[in-house]
Amino acid sequence: MKSISEFEQTARQAMARGDVATAMAQWTALLEQDPGHGPALNALGNWHLAKGEAIEARDLFRRANAADPGQPALLFNLAAAERAAGDQLASLNALDGALAIDPYFVQAIFQKAVLLEDMGRPREAAIVYRQFLDTAPEDVRGSPRFQPLIARAEEAVARDNEALGRSMEAPAPSIRMSEARAALLGEQPVYVAEPTFLSIPRLPAIPFFDRAVTPWFEELEAATPELLAEATAVAANADDPAFVPYVDNPPGVPANQWAELDHSKLWSAFFFWKHGVRNEANAARCPRTIALLDRMPLADMQGRTPNAFFSVLAPRTRIPVHTGVSNARATVHLPLIVPPGCGFRVGAETREWVPGQAWAFDDTIQHEAWNDSDEPRLILIFDVWNPFLDAEEREFVRQMLDAHAAHHGRIGFSDTL
Repeated sequence: MKSISEFEQTARQAMARGDVATAMAQWTALLEQDPGHGPALNALGNWHLAKGEAIEARDLFRRANAADPGQPALLFNLAAAERAAGDQLASLNALDGALAIDPYFVQAIFQKAVLLEDMGRPREAAIVYRQFLDTAPEDVRGSPRFQPLIARAEEAVARDNEALGRSMEAPAPSIRMSEARAALLGEQPVYVAEPTFLSIPRLPAIPFFDRAVTPWFEELEAATPELLAEATAVAANADDPAFVPYVDNPPGVPANQWAELDHSKLWSAFFFWKHGVRNEANAARCPRTIALLDRMPLADMQGRTPNAFFSVLAPRTRIPVHTGVSNARATVHLPLIVPPGCGFRVGAETREWVPGQAWAFDDTIQHEAWNDSDEPRLILIFDVWNPFLDAEEREFVRQMLDAHAAHHGRIGFSDTL
């Protein structure tokens, strides 16, 4: 008589060559010697299930789980058989048992959501579909085999969010409450400050600062005609060497999202200040602009800031999504020449520049800009301190960065503010 191991080996070899009948006969013979043999019970259960013999499959999987408890795959198979046999509650219990052992069993999570949907419990199903989408690893999300599952989960969640949204139609009392609702409903991501170099914790991540914290905007905007006249004069010559590519990465630095704009005048700048160094030649050409900038609360960090310049974005050009180096500062835009088709997004908020109307924003929140027109866009850009930093904190930031520069030398300026 064959041993248990011989039956098992023969059965597996038969399955490998596609001889299902021989394999099942070997598993059946094995069970006569060892009625609690888990692999044999599982194999026979799957065979009966594939043939539509749900009751037989269910009984075999129940025996398999009794013989080898604590195996999530066996419970998963039992759930399929219970469902096929018409017992949805038993199927749900089996799936819950599998997930109690392995909470990241993505196929079990998905099948639980499908089952809840079939049981007429769509809200619970949507919660589980969300769990599936949140826990599915990248190899699952990127696999063509799983795309129908991903699509079904996303559609179920979208339906649930739409239903939930209908119960939240009251006007939001503020922008942040509107964004909170949109995030809860999955309509937009939550945008946070993501500095690439120096992060100041506990500063609020505000895309566009309220004008109440920038009272000097009144003086800035009142000077728009004078600034426009000087900007128009220096920008009249498109080949003026004083306008340099804004993106000017040194050799060896990966271009990444800046590939199109690196060393390109598609986005050019006429600098008054660059990394804390004043450009006297450019300042002399625009005396009213530099005088105004001298009265602004520019962020001053040795070798790093201020930065102040006329920014020209060429027609049909897009500045890609990116984040800035530190939330210790804020960035100010004063639009001067803005043709139709230009736009700017910070986090979830998109705005159009209006000539003469300034704004300040946190550039460490994901942002992008575009000029879809046939004319160049021209604005004044400069750095100021984040309005939520007090004088003592600003001085401490200076001291930190001075120490950083002294310790690392120029190499430490690769993330220049």
